[in-house]
Amino acid sequence: MSASGANGIGMWRAGLLAGLVTFASGALAQSPTAAPRAAKLESGDGSVVLESGTQSAPAKIGSLLQDGDGLRVGANSHVRLTVGDQAVIEAGPLTLLRILSLGQDRTGITNLRIEQGVVRLVWADPDGSGKRLAAVSFGKWAARVSSGEFIFEIGTQLSKVCGVAGEIVFAGTGYDAPPRLSGGC
Repeated sequence: MSASGANGIGMWRAGLLAGLVTFASGALAQSPTAAPRAAKLESGDGSVVLESGTQSAPAKIGSLLQDGDGLRVGANSHVRLTVGDQAVIEAGPLTLLRILSLGQDRTGITNLRIEQGVVRLVWADPDGSGKRLAAVSFGKWAARVSSGEFIFEIGTQLSKVCGVAGEIVFAGTGYDAPPRLSGGC
């Protein structure tokens, strides 16, 4: 190979490296469809407690929930959260809800845990990429939602999921039957 050929390959590699660095820095920048860094408490009434680490305090409109934070919704109370432009989460009376992660890791999946209560989840994939997923765990089961509207009713003996619209896949441990999926609630 001639010296000019080797030099051409070196320049080609340098150009490729520069292109990859530019692509990677653009991909890491926060975009409108990137995973949100917090869930925002948009509305609610009654007794709603925000649990963050070892601290508990009454939740306020505008509060931001981070990975690991939880909400305890009291009797005759409800709350509405938004997760960026891709989700609305509504929790009814006597609901215990925890945000395990908001999709900031390499998977990009938002993970919610419902200990008990009724939660309505409206999930969207704003750019249509199929990369913004939600995983909702309850009891021995988990549901992966790519888009749609679902109502989770989680009790001590029975779990019920109502699919208003969208796609959902269940996975679980143990030998008990999966939660019932109803067409509407």
